[in-house]
Amino acid sequence: MPGGSTVYVPAPRRGGGTKAAIGALAVAVLLLTGAVAAIWTGKAGGFGPSSSSSSPAITIGSSPNIAVVPSIGPGAIPLVQGSLDRWDARDDLSNSATCAVDRASNMLTVELRKPTVGSYRCPGAAETLSDFSVVADVTLGTANSCAGLWFRFTDDAGGYALLVCADRYELVSHIGGKVTSLKRLFTGDTPTPVGQHIRVAIRTKGNLIWFFRDGRVLPQISDEGRFTAGRIVLGVFPAVAAAEPPFRVSFANVEIWRAPAS
Repeated sequence: MPGGSTVYVPAPRRGGGTKAAIGALAVAVLLLTGAVAAIWTGKAGGFGPSSSSSSPAITIGSSPNIAVVPSIGPGAIPLVQGSLDRWDARDDLSNSATCAVDRASNMLTVELRKPTVGSYRCPGAAETLSDFSVVADVTLGTANSCAGLWFRFTDDAGGYALLVCADRYELVSHIGGKVTSLKRLFTGDTPTPVGQHIRVAIRTKGNLIWFFRDGRVLPQISDEGRFTAGRIVLGVFPAVAAAEPPFRVSFANVEIWRAPAS
């Protein structure tokens, strides 16, 4: 089972340079004590998000009208419609993590109790998708947790992940043990309440990516050729690298739709 260490540098913000540098150094020392590289069998990887990347640039467009860009495109083919039959319960003692599946309520609860793991993914739907929509009710179990929705993700090349946190949406890339912040899209105007679900959706079409919160579409993202196809995976991240476990989130009423062939 591969292993490694990951240095976490928060996404850059305006001001506070000295404090940020001190914080980043402290976190780096902490993380070098041990981390687990990402693998598909329910383990997880990096402590992201790190801020530096030599990959293609992310561009942000204006927020389109939701009537023009719905969360599920016309002619989309349903692959998952509420059922969690493709997700299995897991009790991972080595990483102090669980994937609990409640078949009656179709709810997946992911909990990570080991601070050096970084993030945790639960195996589920295995289709390789390029253009798709994924929709789910997301509930944060603790304020220091972020729900993770990985997409266009493969074991070898990595992929994207959307972090749904109490104070933000954040798009990251996750490759091996490294998580890199690409863009923060929503920063706490209406904080996500702990214990109350919000409806989260992701839609992709070619290089375009849209994120939705309770039916409201956020500014579209254009990313040239970073990740083109892969799985959709559900799991958990800490809100920041130094956060104290446990980290716990839940997903319910999960829908996955494949876009029709163009």
